[in-house]
Amino acid sequence: MNKLMEEKQMLFGKAILCFINDLNALGSSENTIYVYGKFLNDFNRYLVRVYNRPLHLDEITISDVEKYLYNELPEGKYSDSSRHSMITAFKSLYNFCERKGYCTINMGKLIRNVKIKTEEREPIDEIEFMKLVKCISSDTVRVVVYTLFYTGLRITECLHLQLEDVDLEHDVIITNKGKGNRERRVPIHHRLKKVLLKYLEEERMEANTGFFFSGKSGKMSRQYVNKALKAAAAKAGIEKRIFCHLFRHSLLSNLKKRGAGILERQKIAGHKSINTLEIYTHTSEEELMEAVNLL
Repeated sequence: MNKLMEEKQMLFGKAILCFINDLNALGSSENTIYVYGKFLNDFNRYLVRVYNRPLHLDEITISDVEKYLYNELPEGKYSDSSRHSMITAFKSLYNFCERKGYCTINMGKLIRNVKIKTEEREPIDEIEFMKLVKCISSDTVRVVVYTLFYTGLRITECLHLQLEDVDLEHDVIITNKGKGNRERRVPIHHRLKKVLLKYLEEERMEANTGFFFSGKSGKMSRQYVNKALKAAAAKAGIEKRIFCHLFRHSLLSNLKKRGAGILERQKIAGHKSINTLEIYTHTSEEELMEAVNLL
């Protein structure tokens, strides 16, 4: 069998592995790699179960994908965002396979996207934040949450921080693990500095790792932090949906309310475009009423 025939006969599971390796080589975000890998491998297991054998790339049909989306990931049980992520992962995989010559038809181009219904995220204020952190049982998770709330770091950026990235002498955190791996310097709030100093002196777990936030197995995971947040929110009686990225949203929303300029907020967030800040603009009914009364 020649090389072209071998490529055309590539198993779907092997294609996923090649694709994930390519994402790693390109320096894609940890979250993107995790999400794409999870959805594609779940789909591959579904195919094996349905056909009772592994499938090759060119054997998969649009019907297979649609049945999976609407039977295994139905509306009502799974969010539009989850189903959209599955489609995006599938399209990205087939674009990769087309570039590499692993498939004869790019099935990704034939799949329709799921329209996402966006819901406005409710930021939390400092009073709610203090109620929340008091209910977090893990010292390390509590300090991670403080850091997210007072810096606006993405959770991936936060958990990748090395000890030398947190400069408490000059009150600055340096990160290059955001989108595009662009380096930025984030100032350390005086309240956060006290928390970080106490963490280093009394609470940081001794582990053979250079990560600032160390866990039993080295670096902590986003899933572990989100699970702890969910439990703490329930204990604190907070009904808002609490998750890691909400603290970034809350910081930028709270800064805007307190009069911080858009350029300052853009610098803190690490956005290339000012337009991206629009998603962090939260307007309450009271604020809308105040605006109307200005007329």
